[in-house]
Amino acid sequence: MQSGSAIVISMTDSDAVRARLRARRAELAHRASRVDDDLRRKSEPLSPDFAEQANQRGNDEVLGAIGESARFEISQIDAALARMDRDQYGDCGRCGASIEPARLEAVPYANVCRKCATELEQQRASIARL
Repeated sequence: MQSGSAIVISMTDSDAVRARLRARRAELAHRASRVDDDLRRKSEPLSPDFAEQANQRGNDEVLGAIGESARFEISQIDAALARMDRDQYGDCGRCGASIEPARLEAVPYANVCRKCATELEQQRASIARL
């Protein structure tokens, strides 16, 4: 696919990337569903013991973070699939340059090139220090 500076991938490669993204999405949706079930106490009700309840509630915070992380990654995957549909997969959403193939291999839903990702991370780190 090609749009602007997007990398060119063959239909076979495109199908493989889509399949990989969809499989990861399904895995994450299943994980998020299990987390939601656990948080609703479908399989294990809250213990009557106060100390155990405190432990369970602490675990709930961890589960909540896991579920939120899964839902965030799902949103990133959905955005990557939409970029593929628009023939913009591989375009950096920040500078428009091509995203490096190695980066897309490692993070197939990446929406920025390595240079922009580094700059964004540096900006976040600067803000966090304030």
